[in-house]
Amino acid sequence: MMTQYIMPTRQAYSRWCRTLQWHNDWVVLATEDIVITGQRAEAIAVAVVDHQGEVIFERMFRPYSSNQGRLLDDDIDDLLTFAQIWSDLNDVLLNKTIISYGALYNSQLLTRTAALRDMTMPEHIWHCAMVAYTEYQAEFSPQGSPCQWPSLIQVCQRHHIPRPSGQGTRARADACATWQLLRIGARSPDIRFPKPM
Repeated sequence: MMTQYIMPTRQAYSRWCRTLQWHNDWVVLATEDIVITGQRAEAIAVAVVDHQGEVIFERMFRPYSSNQGRLLDDDIDDLLTFAQIWSDLNDVLLNKTIISYGALYNSQLLTRTAALRDMTMPEHIWHCAMVAYTEYQAEFSPQGSPCQWPSLIQVCQRHHIPRPSGQGTRARADACATWQLLRIGARSPDIRFPKPM
């Protein structure tokens, strides 16, 4: 099993977001998962957005254990297997830094999903937008207040980021929302995030 490297941003959130806008060697990745009773979660969809906000990869695929009845809205028999989409996903991620809202979870989920199929996920460098955002938000919190890890849905509500409904997978919505959050972070050197409701 190859190691996935989760790298700290080492910069203030807004500066990191602005720096990303000057490069094209990164993508935003999100997954959609399923937990089958008695087993660990596995990915059933992956979406990737490029540095310009274009969805360049979106696939839903059959879960490893698909004998659990109707698990998905789509007809499972019509879905490709993870092995069938693997080559295309690798091509999209080749030589790219991966940014994800929840990078640790998403990297482990993809590694586990590959391992279930006796496949190995190549090494990638990941950055976590959730950690960077939360650390930045904590700078503006009162001294001693507990650090909270907001869900992507909470962050989208706080910043009025629309989440597309009925257009593709949840992975696509999450990848697009994360890209929008990075754009918001890049717009101003002094972003003061609204206080949670």
